Amino acid sequence: MRITLTGQELTIRKGTTDLKVAMECLSGEFDIIRGHLQPDFAGVIVDAGGYIGASGMALKALFPEAKLVIVEPSDDNIRILRENLGNRPDIRIIHGALVGGAERSIKLFNRSSREWGFSTIPDHDGDVEQAFLGEVPAFRLSDLLEDGERIGLLKLDIEGAELDLFLNDSGTLETIPVVFVELHDRIVPGCSEKFREFSRNRKVIKGDGEKYLSLAQ
Repeated sequence: MRITLTGQELTIRKGTTDLKVAMECLSGEFDIIRGHLQPDFAGVIVDAGGYIGASGMALKALFPEAKLVIVEPSDDNIRILRENLGNRPDIRIIHGALVGGAERSIKLFNRSSREWGFSTIPDHDGDVEQAFLGEVPAFRLSDLLEDGERIGLLKLDIEGAELDLFLNDSGTLETIPVVFVELHDRIVPGCSEKFREFSRNRKVIKGDGEKYLSLAQ
């Protein structure tokens, strides 16, 4: 169904977590970033874990001149995402998962947390085979960029897979001035510890819940 939230029109699916997520994204979730990039920032923003596009809408509202690259692994989610944000020259939508290593594909699982919680980390307390959704393409941060591009802002909400980036692609992360991350120690213990190590020479601002902003100084 089509709805309007804070002036933004988008498609959501009935009986899913879509409405809840959209309301959170479009009701100031990303205001913590305001002021840490210029409003006329025209570089690259990466939205890793784009879900149905509400976070992308919120980020484009804050930085309308930015080039937005959205990464989403779920076939079902990306179908709605493309309906909401497709066919725009300033937005590139990539079907796949963000990884820190060299793998070119990775398994995706439904951890019983519904549409917003699909993860490349299996739930070891559940039936892994039943939860398996399929193999999806895997991308490193550098794979997302065209020649000469650099990431100015990374929004990272990838259900525990952030630990892989902190462990295996910290060099790229360190080049990104603004990193907004939701940490998932409840899925993969150690995410917060590695985030603190990554941010030891950066400024950290605590957001709501598990969300943190890490700023280069």
